[in-house]
Amino acid sequence: MAGSRAGLRAAPGPTAALAEIALPIIEIPVATNLYRVHRDGFDPIYLKPRKSPAHRFDDPHGAFGTLYLGEELQAGFVEMLLRNPRLRLVARAEIDMRRWSVLAGSRTLRLVDLTGPGLGLVGTDGGVNTGPYHISQAWAHALFKHSDAPDGILYPLRHDPSLKCMAVFSRPGLDFQVSGPRIFDRSWVNETLKRYGKVLAS
Repeated sequence: MAGSRAGLRAAPGPTAALAEIALPIIEIPVATNLYRVHRDGFDPIYLKPRKSPAHRFDDPHGAFGTLYLGEELQAGFVEMLLRNPRLRLVARAEIDMRRWSVLAGSRTLRLVDLTGPGLGLVGTDGGVNTGPYHISQAWAHALFKHSDAPDGILYPLRHDPSLKCMAVFSRPGLDFQVSGPRIFDRSWVNETLKRYGKVLAS
């Protein structure tokens, strides 16, 4: 019973002690291909601050924008389209209204690695990647302000921890080259849905 209760607790939030810690930084080399799934007709690069934070690592104070990317296309697809594990059918229209683009950073990206031991090093746990948004957003704000000045956060997907995504903060001098947008290949979609026990609905 105690273990069940523990699983329901939110991750520890950031404290003042974070300022004294050297962040667990992982570097993504310049020109590495990263993947962005987005709605058709929308610019794949979105780094504007949001007045109302809507996603896991958005800044709750609207001081910076956050761009969400996947290390591979599958990561962006799962994060965008397969968020409800109880739904077996995925509407064709939901996929048809989306495109994917390849982005490459103009410089090396320095990301806080929250995929393993880095969680304990900064003083939190895996719940920051799966739990309430107000906790993960507080972490985004605290990490953005840290003197190590990271470019964002590397984190495992909630629905498939074997895949990694990144939340990239808007920083001066950071830009991306874009290739795309592209339409999803139907055979690739079917294979990916099958892997997750999903079926494409008309």
